[in-house]
Amino acid sequence: MFDLPLLATQGGPGYATTTPSLMMYRDVFVNGQIGPGAAIAMLLTIVIFIGVGLVNRLVRSE
Repeated sequence: MFDLPLLATQGGPGYATTTPSLMMYRDVFVNGQIGPGAAIAMLLTIVIFIGVGLVNRLVRSE
């Protein structure tokens, strides 16, 4: 989820509505820190692949 927190609250108040994708966007495009942004992107990709794999196994078993 990226667009709603960015457009509605900019991730605030504080960091209450900050998501990993919003953190990645801020690191890379706002702060110019490509390393931390790439690390967040890789971790997010791995978590998504694991989630999709688990859902596929559950759906196949039924």
